[in-house]
Amino acid sequence: MFGFDHISWAGFLKFTAFVLITWYLGFMVLAWLKSRLKDQQIQFEDQSEDDFQRQEFQPILVSAKDFTTELIPPLSLSEISPMVTIQEEMGMDEGYELDAFLQPDESILSEILNQIQYEQ
Repeated sequence: MFGFDHISWAGFLKFTAFVLITWYLGFMVLAWLKSRLKDQQIQFEDQSEDDFQRQEFQPILVSAKDFTTELIPPLSLSEISPMVTIQEEMGMDEGYELDAFLQPDESILSEILNQIQYEQ
């Protein structure tokens, strides 16, 4: 149809390589031209002094006598007491009806409070 049956693989690969090389070469030339036309002062130190006020750095004096000469003793695991709380698995919580809390009968509330696990 377009003569694809007459094109050899060698010709096709040469054409493809030529197109890719010219494409990337074009990008490199474009990047080179943009870098030549761009302002070269991109560093903070290269900016003019009118834009900011320069401040002089004040040195900090550090001496070895400011630090202790002995090492901090390591903590052993016996000195660290982790807080451990145990909660028992009670199964699926069925929940309570809202009416159980709204009734004036306090005996039901005391039973509910006995079943609740809480940590002080």
